[in-house]
Amino acid sequence: MRTYAECAGRIVTVSPSDQAEVERLLGIPAQQITVIGNGVDTTRFAPQQLTTGQKLALLRRWLVEDPQGWAPGKPPGSIRYTDADLSTMLTPDGSLAPIVLWIGRFQHVKRLALLLEAFAAICKSLSPAPILLLWGGYPGENEGEHPADTVHRLDLDQRVYLIGWRGHEELPAGLACADLMAAPAVNESFGMVYIEAAACGVPPIATNTGGPATLITHNGPDADGWLVRPDDMDDLTAALGVALTDPSERARRAANGLQRVRRSCAWARVADQYLQLYYEQAHP
Repeated sequence: MRTYAECAGRIVTVSPSDQAEVERLLGIPAQQITVIGNGVDTTRFAPQQLTTGQKLALLRRWLVEDPQGWAPGKPPGSIRYTDADLSTMLTPDGSLAPIVLWIGRFQHVKRLALLLEAFAAICKSLSPAPILLLWGGYPGENEGEHPADTVHRLDLDQRVYLIGWRGHEELPAGLACADLMAAPAVNESFGMVYIEAAACGVPPIATNTGGPATLITHNGPDADGWLVRPDDMDDLTAALGVALTDPSERARRAANGLQRVRRSCAWARVADQYLQLYYEQAHP
């Protein structure tokens, strides 16, 4: 890495936190580093207005017809749901309970166990209790207690659903089913899922570490998501409570996030930044 870095005229990192790591680990001066965030395809990742019936049809396909969730030591599809299981997602008036979406791998750094603990706490205080969809978990890859075991231990079997690992092309539809995205990972270099969620009009909850700390605005008129202290279940639970009980605030932050992503994170904008950097390097 040091050899490659010494050969480069300019180093690009995707976040200020990565810039600091490059300075620390490789000894590269700050003036040789440019921060350019990753881009998102805002034509694919865009808001969709789905009806309750359309959302249920998607959830039925992912959970009942073509399940990919997997139990410890078993293959994809070993966790299967029924139409009766999906019925618990509905409130007495026939609408869907608020849906939270988590996206990631079953790795300790993703802090899924912490999210499940916080979600269990919030389910006891909210009516209707929300739903949590776990999108991801690469087959066979798991660190610590398997999420399926955690769900059962916390008595969340009727509130948490393991969707499993699905293609990236399906993620926009998954986000379209969600009211909120929550992924309290610690020290993510960038965090693509947060800007993908924002591009779909879904406000995210993240920790104030790594890339998300500079991607998400937590307070004020430009707030577009929520940032919580890392490994702080009480703070995470409080953020879930605020986000799930205030639809107008979710909508405000969603609108801010959508505007910011289209303005700063669309691929055309990111490509322009690289073109400008190439020009500056070619014409010092």
